[in-house]
Amino acid sequence: MALFHSLKEKVRTNRILYAIVYKIIMWRENRTKVIRGKNNRITKYVASYKTTYYIVGDNNCIEVGNGSKLSNLEIVIKGSNNKIVIGENTDILGGRFWIVGNDSLLSFGDNVSVYKTHYAVTEDNQSITVGDYSQTGDRTEIRTGDSHSIIDLATNKRINYPKSIEIGERVWIGVSAAILKGVKIGDNAIVGTGAIVTKDVEANTIVAGNPARVVKTNIAWDHSLTDNLEIK
Repeated sequence: MALFHSLKEKVRTNRILYAIVYKIIMWRENRTKVIRGKNNRITKYVASYKTTYYIVGDNNCIEVGNGSKLSNLEIVIKGSNNKIVIGENTDILGGRFWIVGNDSLLSFGDNVSVYKTHYAVTEDNQSITVGDYSQTGDRTEIRTGDSHSIIDLATNKRINYPKSIEIGERVWIGVSAAILKGVKIGDNAIVGTGAIVTKDVEANTIVAGNPARVVKTNIAWDHSLTDNLEIK
């Protein structure tokens, strides 16, 4: 036991040994990586932990900015010419990024916080964009489509086509919310716990319920628990 603690201390205090051990640990935790196709690229030196990749297709790209961290995340891309962009100082703490189709985009700005959220960009030429300083809570679902076709039997035509989603800056999305196809959420908006959002949300507005409805307007929010906070 004494020998073990002595070796552990040497590793901790020696930068070279520490770097080697850290890389081995990260390799073991991130060993699930399936990439099939041509010209698929992932930003090197991403700070990630227990992040898995399943990419099948060509010319897909994952770009992660400086200071961002990925952990307990599953990334699935099935298709070609798709892109996932994560800005700087953004924390992705669990969840699933899912792109099925071609020429689609999943984009996060700077200083975004994501906790166990499922982002699904389904079908071709669709996108989900999230602005700076926004955050999403546990078990939230954000998707551009239904993943199944609904057919009108009178016309034999499909009636549920996908639509892109836009989430503005400093948007707070609560636990177990659902943001459905075609929705645009304005800056500084709040989506309440368990809300199902099917229509656009104006800036500086709180929505809640199923389906989500406006409960208060002319608001702003901040991470600090402070009364009479001056919002700039």
